[in-house]
Amino acid sequence: MTGKLIWIKADTGSWKSKKTRVTAGLESGADCVLAESGDIARVRELGNIKVAAGSDDADIIVVGKGGEGDGTMPLPQDAKDSQDIRAARELKQAGKTVAGFVIIKNKKYEQFAVELGKLCDFIIVIGTDWKVIPL
Repeated sequence: MTGKLIWIKADTGSWKSKKTRVTAGLESGADCVLAESGDIARVRELGNIKVAAGSDDADIIVVGKGGEGDGTMPLPQDAKDSQDIRAARELKQAGKTVAGFVIIKNKKYEQFAVELGKLCDFIIVIGTDWKVIPL
């Protein structure tokens, strides 16, 4: 990857609020929209922009949402036992573009993001505590 990319976070809230964010992103020249799987077609109807979601029909497949990355599932003691890391590896081997998603809750999540980022084309990190300085 070269340069910086701008992503629009449109994976929470009502469709009306997501649509407003996506439209503003399109008008501003954003590169990608982080969306829910069920919104992929609606986002594409709004304009020509890449869509990242946890679905095979997304341009960029997101792993970690609904898994270990967002805390839905507990982090394994060893990264080699991670379902998110395993999924990212399999998707990359299948030639897919992959983004890892991690909410940085503590140092373990920061370390997890580093490991997941080694496999993914993109890494999305959400900081929840100003005391934890992500990556």
